[in-house]
Amino acid sequence: MSIECCSPSWNNKGAKGAAEIGECIADNQVLKALHLGWNHVGDETITESSGRQVCGAVKLSAKLQSNRSLTLLDLSYNRIYDQGCMMLGSMMKSNRTIVKLVMDGNAVGLAGGRALMNSLRDLGDARDISLRECNMADRSGKGLGGGHRSNAAGSALFDAHSPAGKYRLNLADAYDLGIATEICELMEVDQTKAKEGGAAEDKRCDVAPKCDESGGLCHSCCGALPRLAASNSWKKGSVRFFEW
Repeated sequence: MSIECCSPSWNNKGAKGAAEIGECIADNQVLKALHLGWNHVGDETITESSGRQVCGAVKLSAKLQSNRSLTLLDLSYNRIYDQGCMMLGSMMKSNRTIVKLVMDGNAVGLAGGRALMNSLRDLGDARDISLRECNMADRSGKGLGGGHRSNAAGSALFDAHSPAGKYRLNLADAYDLGIATEICELMEVDQTKAKEGGAAEDKRCDVAPKCDESGGLCHSCCGALPRLAASNSWKKGSVRFFEW
Protein backbone atom coordinates (compact mmCIF):
# COMPACT_ATOMS: atom_id res chain seq x y z
CA MET A 1 0.00 0.00 0.00
CA SER A 2 1.27 3.45 -0.92
CA ILE A 3 0.55 6.57 1.13
CA GLU A 4 -0.28 9.53 -1.06
CA CYS A 5 -1.46 11.95 1.67
CA CYS A 6 0.24 12.64 5.01
CA SER A 7 -1.41 14.96 7.56
CA PRO A 8 0.53 15.32 10.85
CA SER A 9 -1.07 18.71 11.58
CA TRP A 10 -1.48 19.95 15.18
CA ASN A 11 1.38 17.75 16.41
CA ASN A 12 3.92 20.37 17.51
CA LYS A 13 6.58 18.91 15.22
CA GLY A 14 8.70 22.05 15.45
CA ALA A 15 11.84 22.76 13.46
CA LYS A 16 13.48 19.41 14.14
CA GLY A 17 10.37 17.48 13.16
CA ALA A 18 10.00 19.47 9.94
CA ALA A 19 13.64 18.78 9.05
CA GLU A 20 13.19 15.06 9.72
CA ILE A 21 10.03 14.91 7.60
CA GLY A 22 11.86 16.67 4.78
CA GLU A 23 14.68 14.14 5.03
CA CYS A 24 12.21 11.26 4.81
CA ILE A 25 10.31 12.49 1.75
CA ALA A 26 13.15 14.13 -0.20
CA ASP A 27 13.31 11.25 -2.66
CA ASN A 28 9.78 9.91 -2.13
CA GLN A 29 8.05 9.15 -5.43
CA VAL A 30 4.53 8.46 -4.13
CA LEU A 31 3.43 11.13 -1.62
CA LYS A 32 1.20 13.77 -3.23
CA ALA A 33 0.00 15.90 -0.31
CA LEU A 34 1.69 16.97 2.94
CA HIS A 35 -0.31 18.88 5.57
CA LEU A 36 1.91 20.38 8.29
CA GLY A 37 -0.33 23.13 9.62
CA TRP A 38 -0.08 24.32 13.26
CA ASN A 39 3.29 22.67 13.97
CA HIS A 40 5.56 25.60 14.98
CA VAL A 41 7.66 25.03 11.89
CA GLY A 42 8.56 28.72 11.66
CA ASP A 43 9.17 29.92 15.21
CA GLU A 44 11.36 27.05 16.45
CA THR A 45 14.93 26.88 15.19
CA ILE A 46 17.81 24.57 14.34
CA THR A 47 21.47 25.56 14.54
CA GLU A 48 23.34 25.34 11.22
CA SER A 49 27.00 24.33 11.02
CA SER A 50 27.93 28.03 10.89
CA GLY A 51 26.13 28.64 14.18
CA ARG A 52 23.23 30.51 12.57
CA GLN A 53 19.73 29.80 13.80
CA VAL A 54 17.30 28.84 11.03
CA CYS A 55 13.64 27.92 11.19
CA GLY A 56 12.22 24.53 10.29
CA ALA A 57 10.81 25.87 7.03
CA VAL A 58 14.38 26.48 5.81
CA LYS A 59 15.44 22.89 6.46
CA LEU A 60 12.22 21.49 4.99
CA SER A 61 12.62 23.59 1.84
CA ALA A 62 16.19 22.42 1.34
CA LYS A 63 15.09 18.78 1.34
CA LEU A 64 12.11 19.36 -0.95
CA GLN A 65 14.38 20.69 -3.70
CA SER A 66 14.78 17.15 -4.98
CA ASN A 67 11.24 15.82 -4.39
CA ARG A 68 9.30 15.17 -7.60
CA SER A 69 6.03 13.70 -6.34
CA LEU A 70 4.55 16.25 -3.93
CA THR A 71 1.90 18.50 -5.47
CA LEU A 72 0.35 20.07 -2.33
CA LEU A 73 2.24 21.50 0.65
CA ASP A 74 0.23 22.97 3.53
CA LEU A 75 2.26 25.06 6.02
CA SER A 76 -0.58 27.17 7.37
CA TYR A 77 -0.37 28.80 10.82
CA ASN A 78 3.27 27.93 11.48
CA ARG A 79 4.63 31.40 12.27
CA ILE A 80 6.81 31.38 9.18
CA TYR A 81 8.43 34.76 8.55
CA ASP A 82 10.75 36.26 5.89
CA GLN A 83 13.55 33.74 6.23
CA GLY A 84 11.38 30.68 5.71
CA CYS A 85 9.48 32.32 2.84
CA MET A 86 12.68 33.15 0.99
CA MET A 87 13.73 29.51 1.10
CA LEU A 88 10.27 28.25 0.15
CA GLY A 89 10.20 30.60 -2.83
CA SER A 90 13.66 29.51 -3.91
CA MET A 91 12.72 25.84 -3.54
CA MET A 92 9.60 26.24 -5.68
CA LYS A 93 11.61 27.68 -8.55
CA SER A 94 13.43 24.36 -8.91
CA ASN A 95 10.65 22.05 -7.69
CA ARG A 96 8.03 22.41 -10.38
CA THR A 97 5.75 19.62 -9.17
CA ILE A 98 4.36 21.52 -6.17
CA VAL A 99 1.42 23.41 -7.64
CA LYS A 100 -0.42 24.28 -4.41
CA LEU A 101 1.28 25.96 -1.43
CA VAL A 102 -0.88 26.93 1.55
CA MET A 103 0.70 29.64 3.73
CA ASP A 104 -2.44 30.92 5.47
CA GLY A 105 -1.95 32.60 8.83
CA ASN A 106 1.81 33.21 8.55
CA ALA A 107 3.24 36.73 9.03
CA VAL A 108 5.30 36.46 5.85
CA GLY A 109 6.13 40.18 5.68
CA LEU A 110 6.86 42.22 2.56
CA ALA A 111 10.12 40.46 1.59
CA GLY A 112 8.60 37.04 2.29
CA GLY A 113 5.55 37.82 0.17
CA ARG A 114 7.76 38.94 -2.71
CA ALA A 115 9.83 35.76 -2.50
CA LEU A 116 6.71 33.60 -2.71
CA MET A 117 5.21 35.61 -5.57
CA ASN A 118 8.44 35.34 -7.57
CA SER A 119 8.03 31.57 -7.62
CA LEU A 120 4.90 32.03 -9.74
CA ARG A 121 6.73 33.61 -12.67
CA ASP A 122 7.45 30.46 -14.67
CA LEU A 123 4.38 28.34 -13.95
CA GLY A 124 1.86 31.20 -13.77
CA ASP A 125 -1.73 29.97 -13.61
CA ALA A 126 -0.58 26.38 -13.09
CA ARG A 127 0.51 27.20 -9.52
CA ASP A 128 -1.57 28.45 -6.58
CA ILE A 129 -0.26 30.03 -3.37
CA SER A 130 -2.80 30.72 -0.63
CA LEU A 131 -1.91 33.69 1.60
CA ARG A 132 -5.07 34.24 3.65
CA GLU A 133 -4.55 36.13 6.92
CA CYS A 134 -0.91 36.85 6.08
CA ASN A 135 0.63 40.18 7.05
CA MET A 136 2.51 41.29 3.95
CA ALA A 137 2.50 44.96 4.94
CA ASP A 138 5.14 44.44 7.63
CA ARG A 139 8.51 45.70 6.39
CA SER A 140 10.42 45.06 9.59
CA GLY A 141 11.04 41.35 9.05
CA LYS A 142 10.95 38.89 11.92
CA GLY A 143 13.08 36.21 10.32
CA LEU A 144 16.23 34.79 11.85
CA GLY A 145 18.77 35.90 9.28
CA GLY A 146 21.59 36.08 11.78
CA GLY A 147 23.66 38.96 10.40
CA HIS A 148 25.32 37.46 7.34
CA ARG A 149 24.47 40.63 5.44
CA SER A 150 25.27 44.30 5.99
CA ASN A 151 23.79 47.19 4.05
CA ALA A 152 22.60 50.76 4.45
CA ALA A 153 19.39 49.66 6.08
CA GLY A 154 21.19 47.40 8.51
CA SER A 155 18.97 44.47 7.57
CA ALA A 156 20.01 40.91 8.33
CA LEU A 157 17.48 39.41 5.90
CA PHE A 158 17.88 38.80 2.20
CA ASP A 159 15.42 40.52 -0.14
CA ALA A 160 15.85 39.84 -3.85
CA HIS A 161 14.27 43.21 -4.63
CA SER A 162 16.93 44.99 -2.57
CA PRO A 163 19.98 42.73 -2.62
CA ALA A 164 22.75 45.33 -2.22
CA GLY A 165 25.17 44.45 0.54
CA LYS A 166 28.22 42.40 1.41
CA TYR A 167 27.79 38.67 1.83
CA ARG A 168 29.94 35.82 3.02
CA LEU A 169 27.87 32.70 2.68
CA ASN A 170 28.62 29.27 4.08
CA LEU A 171 27.28 26.96 1.41
CA ALA A 172 27.05 24.06 3.84
CA ASP A 173 24.11 25.91 5.40
CA ALA A 174 20.70 25.60 3.75
CA TYR A 175 19.77 29.29 4.13
CA ASP A 176 23.10 30.60 2.81
CA LEU A 177 22.87 28.18 -0.11
CA GLY A 178 19.45 29.57 -0.93
CA ILE A 179 20.79 33.13 -0.90
CA ALA A 180 23.70 32.17 -3.18
CA THR A 181 21.21 30.64 -5.60
CA GLU A 182 19.11 33.81 -5.59
CA ILE A 183 22.16 36.05 -6.14
CA CYS A 184 23.33 33.99 -9.10
CA GLU A 185 19.83 34.14 -10.58
CA LEU A 186 19.82 37.94 -10.24
CA MET A 187 23.18 38.14 -11.99
CA GLU A 188 21.94 35.91 -14.82
CA VAL A 189 18.93 38.20 -15.30
CA ASP A 190 21.22 41.25 -15.44
CA GLN A 191 23.50 39.54 -17.94
CA THR A 192 20.55 38.68 -20.17
CA LYS A 193 19.33 42.28 -20.08
CA ALA A 194 22.79 43.52 -20.97
CA LYS A 195 22.97 41.19 -23.98
CA GLU A 196 19.59 42.44 -25.15
CA GLY A 197 20.80 46.01 -24.96
CA GLY A 198 18.78 46.94 -21.89
CA ALA A 199 19.95 48.29 -18.58
CA ALA A 200 19.80 46.29 -15.38
CA GLU A 201 17.32 47.55 -12.82
CA ASP A 202 20.12 48.28 -10.37
CA LYS A 203 23.87 47.81 -10.07
CA ARG A 204 23.79 44.34 -8.65
CA CYS A 205 26.99 43.22 -10.37
CA ASP A 206 29.37 46.06 -9.52
CA VAL A 207 31.45 43.76 -7.33
CA ALA A 208 32.65 40.48 -8.78
CA PRO A 209 31.64 37.40 -6.82
CA LYS A 210 34.28 35.02 -5.64
CA CYS A 211 34.10 31.49 -4.36
CA ASP A 212 36.35 29.77 -1.86
CA GLU A 213 37.62 26.42 -3.08
CA SER A 214 40.13 24.41 -1.07
CA GLY A 215 41.03 27.43 1.01
CA GLY A 216 41.74 29.75 -1.92
CA LEU A 217 39.61 32.45 -3.51
CA CYS A 218 38.94 32.51 -7.21
CA HIS A 219 37.48 35.62 -8.84
CA SER A 220 34.95 35.60 -11.66
CA CYS A 221 34.54 38.40 -14.15
CA CYS A 222 31.44 40.49 -13.59
CA GLY A 223 30.78 40.66 -17.32
CA ALA A 224 29.87 36.98 -17.47
CA LEU A 225 27.79 34.62 -15.43
CA PRO A 226 29.96 33.47 -12.52
CA ARG A 227 31.57 30.08 -12.78
CA LEU A 228 29.85 29.23 -9.54
CA ALA A 229 26.41 29.64 -11.11
CA ALA A 230 27.37 28.06 -14.42
CA SER A 231 28.68 24.87 -12.86
CA ASN A 232 26.33 24.62 -9.87
CA SER A 233 29.48 23.57 -8.06
CA TRP A 234 28.10 24.54 -4.65
CA LYS A 235 25.51 21.76 -5.01
CA LYS A 236 28.31 19.28 -5.57
CA GLY A 237 30.07 20.33 -2.35
CA SER A 238 33.23 21.59 -4.05
CA VAL A 239 32.73 25.21 -2.96
CA ARG A 240 32.58 26.08 0.72
CA PHE A 241 32.10 29.84 0.77
CA PHE A 242 30.68 32.43 -1.59
CA GLU A 243 31.41 36.14 -1.23
CA TRP A 244 29.67 38.96 -3.07
